Amino acid sequence: MCEELGLGLNDDEIMRQYGLLDFVRKEREVCAACPGRADCPMCNPGIITTLEHTGNGIIYWRSEQCAKDGPYRYQQKLERLMASSRLPTSFRRKTFETYQTTAQNKQATTIAKAVAAGDSHRGLLLAGPTGTGKTHLACAIANERLKQGKPAVFCTVPELLADIRRAIKSEQETTELMEIIKTAEFLVLDDFAAERTSSWVLEQLFILINAREGAQAQTIVTTNYTSTPDLIVRLKDPKTGDIMTGQRIVSRLCGMCDWILLEGEDWRLKHGRE
Repeated sequence: MCEELGLGLNDDEIMRQYGLLDFVRKEREVCAACPGRADCPMCNPGIITTLEHTGNGIIYWRSEQCAKDGPYRYQQKLERLMASSRLPTSFRRKTFETYQTTAQNKQATTIAKAVAAGDSHRGLLLAGPTGTGKTHLACAIANERLKQGKPAVFCTVPELLADIRRAIKSEQETTELMEIIKTAEFLVLDDFAAERTSSWVLEQLFILINAREGAQAQTIVTTNYTSTPDLIVRLKDPKTGDIMTGQRIVSRLCGMCDWILLEGEDWRLKHGRE
């Protein structure tokens, strides 16, 4: 038993501390078959006991968070605050295993897997026409992170902006909501620039992207606009015709993210699904 726990106790010390040692051994057996933090079978979910032998038969024990507890609690907070951060049920099936790799998206898939594995901390901007698999690939990265016990936030940009409007009107959790989306460790912004542009929309997008750049927070963006000039024009202020804010947003996105172009036929129209 002590060999398993790495304590190096003698037989007399083991007998004196047998109850504690057996409890920790059984606890570790349960942890080794961890079903995930959400289904943790411990009496105190997410908490494990650690032991330290300092000599003279004295063992100190303390309770600590397991490695999956912090990310789990963080994810719960994100989902509670932002309805749009919750990955839709249908999107949880969008994984690398269900993604159809083709010659046209092979490079994008390789890069996305590297991001999901943590080999790259750069963001990605997945650009391409409708139905070329951008959202599926972004969801695959997010789902892989969730499987690893890491936090991931998924937002469809028009829905995110609607959430911000509701928070402002209700005057509830507005500041905390904004701080969460600005600093979340990993954020997917789906359908970027799909919303109707206004001065307010441009201001919110700039605040968000500028903050995430400053925090060096990893961001995955999907958009139907396949070039920086097209995206800048899309982000033009409709009242004044000014493109300065759009240029600043796109400039920061280019600094944060590797721009990946996905081409090909509309997969949904061809196969009835993405």
